Amino acid sequence: MEKRFGVQKSTMENQMFSKKQKESEDPIEFMTEVASKGKMVGMSESTICGIVIRGLKREIIEKIGMLDNSTLEKIEGNILKYQNGRELLEGKAENDMVDKIKLLEAEVARLKMKQENDEIVKELSEVMYVQNRSRGNDGKRNDNRDKYCKNCRRKGHHTKDCWYNQGRMLKITLRRSLDLRYFSSKENLKENGMLKFYLHSILLT
Repeated sequence: MEKRFGVQKSTMENQMFSKKQKESEDPIEFMTEVASKGKMVGMSESTICGIVIRGLKREIIEKIGMLDNSTLEKIEGNILKYQNGRELLEGKAENDMVDKIKLLEAEVARLKMKQENDEIVKELSEVMYVQNRSRGNDGKRNDNRDKYCKNCRRKGHHTKDCWYNQGRMLKITLRRSLDLRYFSSKENLKENGMLKFYLHSILLT
């Protein structure tokens, strides 16, 4: 009977020395199981600690292998530090990703608004350009058809008379004098004429 028990003990010890933490197994649970079986066959704590350290996953061993693992309590504390540190890193990485996504969304919205405003200004500039071809800003016949505007790169008017340039110069004055709430929707702008739509567009740029 004693001989049979000795064989069983030896077999269990050999199995424990080759025991490895499973992929989905929690390291604390692995340590607890090894400690329980080790005590059943009369292993010392130092021997059990050696089996636990050798059986843990490689990434855990790399993090806690150089620490003090002389007792089961110290091994447990080191494993918890590793787990908490990993959670902090994963949480930080996730927060950084969320912040980057928010910045990208804000940049996309800004570029979209800029594109829409540029298209509005371009359309209105073309309308004013056609009107300006036959009439000057003072209502008289335009005698500057061969003049070249450096601002909008079109012929027919001087740079100082460019509607696009005048719109930009009026921006500060319009911000102070106009009630933007009145121009809160495209429907109101259409009902109140092209000029108000034009003023609204340059205020947005």
